Amino acid sequence: MVADRQEKLAALAREQARLAEIAAAQERTGRLQLRARRTLAAMAALIAAGLGLAIWQYQANAARRVQLEGDAQII
Repeated sequence: MVADRQEKLAALAREQARLAEIAAAQERTGRLQLRARRTLAAMAALIAAGLGLAIWQYQANAARRVQLEGDAQII
C-alpha cells in the first residue's frame, strides 16, 4: 500500500510538472503572438503611411505637370 501511494504521488508530481511546462509554453506562445500582432500593426501603419505619401506625391506631380503645361503654352 505504501508503494502504491508513493507511485500515485510520483505520478501526480509528474503530471503537475507537465502541466507547469504546458502553462509556461502557453505563456511564451502568448507573448510571441502579442509581439507578432504589434509588429503586424506597425507594418500596416507604415504601409498606410507609404500609400498616403505616394498618393500625395502623385497629386503634387499631377498639379505641377498641369502648371508646367500651362507655362509652356504661354511661351
